[in-house]
Amino acid sequence: MFRNSLINDIVKGMCFLHRSIIGSHGNLKSSNCVVDSRFVLKITDYGLASFRSTCEADDVYALYASE
Repeated sequence: MFRNSLINDIVKGMCFLHRSIIGSHGNLKSSNCVVDSRFVLKITDYGLASFRSTCEADDVYALYASE
């Protein structure tokens, strides 16, 4: 029962993210899932992977421009 509750919380969290402006998590793994004092699973670090890839893309273009 407890495991099903955690899986249900992950599914609800991912549905929320997919409906939001963020769109996707990009790096879902067990270390990005935390359980609060009421044993409700929360998803953390969402949206940071897309921010990082955007910054890296800008750096690549800057590298080509300097050559």
